[in-house]
Amino acid sequence: MKRLLTICTVALLAAGPAALAQQSQPDFDDGKGKPFVSVPHVVKSTGDVMKDWAQSRHAKSFQKNFIVPFKDGGFMEANCFLQCHSSVKILQDKDAQPQDFVKGAKYDKQRYGLTCAVCHEMTVEEPGIKTRNAGWEKCTTCHFAEHRNAGVFVHHASKEMFFGYKLGDVEMKPNTHSTVPGMDCTSCHKVTATDHTFMPERDLKKLFDQPLCKTCHADPVKWARDTEKKLAAFKKRIDTLYTGEFKPILNAAAVVGRLKEGKPADADAFIKDYKAVMAQFSIVQRERAYGLHNFATAQTLLDYSEPRIHDITRKYADIIKKYGTGNRDF
Repeated sequence: MKRLLTICTVALLAAGPAALAQQSQPDFDDGKGKPFVSVPHVVKSTGDVMKDWAQSRHAKSFQKNFIVPFKDGGFMEANCFLQCHSSVKILQDKDAQPQDFVKGAKYDKQRYGLTCAVCHEMTVEEPGIKTRNAGWEKCTTCHFAEHRNAGVFVHHASKEMFFGYKLGDVEMKPNTHSTVPGMDCTSCHKVTATDHTFMPERDLKKLFDQPLCKTCHADPVKWARDTEKKLAAFKKRIDTLYTGEFKPILNAAAVVGRLKEGKPADADAFIKDYKAVMAQFSIVQRERAYGLHNFATAQTLLDYSEPRIHDITRKYADIIKKYGTGNRDF
């Protein structure tokens, strides 16, 4: 009975925009987790799909605290959260624009994020159970880098890291798990009728102590210990590089790229060199799992990026000093 009520509640949640708009949204909580969980959706499942959803980043992805106001240019509204994080845009009105969500506009009361119907087919026979896509595509229709070209900033890189793609001069090899029969995102990111946190088990020993994992990895304790060492090493390398050298370069490039007058003499050369490393590094940095989706590819990308970032820091020290002091967090 509890399962049936939960499923029916989910169906009503997805079918009722007015009810959704009235849901209270708790303040976002970063939580505390293992290194591979950089920004967990919720720390622990409540056992209630509605409450899990309300605490998730899916629910909050189109809330006001995530958005640059439209009156101030609305870049984040138009190009990020409205394009990918709005249930209205995905399910109801593909032509919806930022101005349709401001106070008094037609979608003023529908500024919620992703709802159940974005992922689930809402059928009478199986309300809320059947997903619109199967296998890996359940998640990777959204969790992928919108742009897979060299020279562009990568936002959602999980799919690219896991499956591997050629990017500029770098050949990224797929994770061997991508071809394991019966495996997909939910093999690690557990989702059940009463748990929609979308988070993996944080205890790696428990995570690897699954029948599917033990088919190849007989000793989950050893595998967990080795993986935790890799995670710690990659976390240190990625975070140090990002906060130490790459972020000022990123900030400087954002400013210099917008300058119409008074550009430094070597501005074009700086932007060109920056673009040569931008996508490669941002894929591994924005994967936000410190290489866990594909340690081999993370290693390849960092080995490619790190010396180039060092070169840019030295070669364009004056530009970075002048324009890289902003505090914008990309």
